[in-house]
Amino acid sequence: MNSDPTQPTPRPKRSSRRHARRLRRQRRRFFLIGAAVLLGAALLGAGPVQRFFNRSRAARFVAESAQLLEQNDLDGAQARAQAAVELMPHEPGALRAMATALSRATNVAALQWWEQLLQTGRATESDRRACVEQAIRVGDVTLATDQLQRLLAEQPEQPANLWLAAQFSAWRNDPAQTLKHATQAATRDPANRQYNLYLAKIGRAHV
Repeated sequence: MNSDPTQPTPRPKRSSRRHARRLRRQRRRFFLIGAAVLLGAALLGAGPVQRFFNRSRAARFVAESAQLLEQNDLDGAQARAQAAVELMPHEPGALRAMATALSRATNVAALQWWEQLLQTGRATESDRRACVEQAIRVGDVTLATDQLQRLLAEQPEQPANLWLAAQFSAWRNDPAQTLKHATQAATRDPANRQYNLYLAKIGRAHV
């Protein structure tokens, strides 16, 4: 190394400067590639993450709606169910909460929510019975008949299905079928006080 201050400082070699520029370009390129990868991952992950949070919030609203129904707060239950549907419009739990809240309020609009739940293919047997009850309430013979026939075909010995068939027959003014189904329901669930009282009532009418 030249320690003489009177001597000029040697300039960096041209190859060294080119190497330094190349390193800077590589670092910049790697930075841009990394940023692009992170951005892409964020965009791809935004959908699933948002759906996860929406589903979690909707589930909370559904639970709150059920709790408010137990407290007989029909307006509050409907508001929570509506919030759940707005977050997850095709989620069975949200549709069920809305249909249930409106049914409890004897709102005829409940039937359309039961139908939407049926269309998801994830309605339970209990959901379908509730749909039939609502269809009877609003006078939709076609829907009530279709769903009741399906229930009886799949679970012909289920007391709740037979009880519903008795209610349907009474609505259709068919005393013989009403008595038949009510008798079957009470026979299969002899401890059910509601079934027995109803059977006794219609039995007296046939004496």
